[in-house]
Amino acid sequence: MRLSTLTLVILASKFLAAEPLPVNFQTSELICSPTDPTNCYPKLFVPTHQWQPIQPGQDIPGGLHVRLNIDTLQKEAKLLDSSDEATNDLVIVAESQDPSPAPARKPHKLDMTNINSFDSALDEVQSAANGAGSDSLDQALDVLIDLSHDIEFGTKLASDGSAFSNLNAIAAKSSPPVQEKVYRIIGSSLRNNPEAIATFVDKDTKELIGSWIKQLDTSDNLVKKRVLGIFHQLVTNARFKYQYFNGDFDLLSKFIDIYPKLNKSTKTRLLNILEDLKLVDEPSSESDDSRVSNYIQAKFLKSDFKTEDQFKLYYQTLVEIHQADKSLQGSKAFVTWLDEESGKRQQGLKERDGLYSNADKQFDKDMLETRHTVFGNPNAMRKHFDDEL
Repeated sequence: MRLSTLTLVILASKFLAAEPLPVNFQTSELICSPTDPTNCYPKLFVPTHQWQPIQPGQDIPGGLHVRLNIDTLQKEAKLLDSSDEATNDLVIVAESQDPSPAPARKPHKLDMTNINSFDSALDEVQSAANGAGSDSLDQALDVLIDLSHDIEFGTKLASDGSAFSNLNAIAAKSSPPVQEKVYRIIGSSLRNNPEAIATFVDKDTKELIGSWIKQLDTSDNLVKKRVLGIFHQLVTNARFKYQYFNGDFDLLSKFIDIYPKLNKSTKTRLLNILEDLKLVDEPSSESDDSRVSNYIQAKFLKSDFKTEDQFKLYYQTLVEIHQADKSLQGSKAFVTWLDEESGKRQQGLKERDGLYSNADKQFDKDMLETRHTVFGNPNAMRKHFDDEL
């Protein structure tokens, strides 16, 4: 059966002589779905001779055959074929739907005193990172804290080949007060500074990102808050989301894992990130814990997990949140799902990948228990065991 489509006609005759398509499509710039940070795609639509859907926000090169699929109501495009050129029902599109950029900070006029202070501070940081003792490091960090708020100096810090690495090396061997200063400098240099963020992300940043992820396990909440401040800026960049919310890093799972261990103000900083990723509801009368709980419950209802380990992590986080706040309730839909899921696992009806380990068996047991002790009536748990006996 032939697909039902509607071909759009927009000034075809005017554009049939459009410039030829570029030979090399630049696909380095990415767009991420506003509802799913792991769903990213090139900003520039890359056509083939087959019909492909045009994703939201994609730029469409000139000289393509575009149609509206009536069945899906989605716009599709492909390269022109010889048969297409004989018709007059072509639409040539070259319209950008680029989302509004983040507001940039205003640079102020740089003077030689600031430039000299900036360079001197960087020299001091490099010396300390290489192991040389210094009584001036604290002063140098204070200088960088002040200047990193300026867009020009922030960009210089991010584009410098070693500035962030040297700062990070100092943090790795320092006490929390020094770590807090280091991460404040890095976060300030990126804040509302798309150029600095893009410059940083375009480099090989895996070692730095990995070290910041490990710092989220520190016991110092202020250090965690500063590190989350860095991530809060980086998640505005599509390439960063594409690289670090997929694969081994799975940064979102790390955020969910640490959430119950944070204090109130640091939880709010993490909520700011989840809001920007459009994963949690907008701020309301609900508590931060309630909003995160609702997000996790919805994720279970959608079976939105890539691995069993990820499933366990989210469930354990949900249990911790509800154990800490007894007033929170599971939604009716979630409790119904939990009844079915825990029952399948208890009866051995759950489909498994590979071997069923003792750790899996313990998790299944814990899930059934928390179904009653955390998300329901504890007396029902006793009845369940009585029935088994």
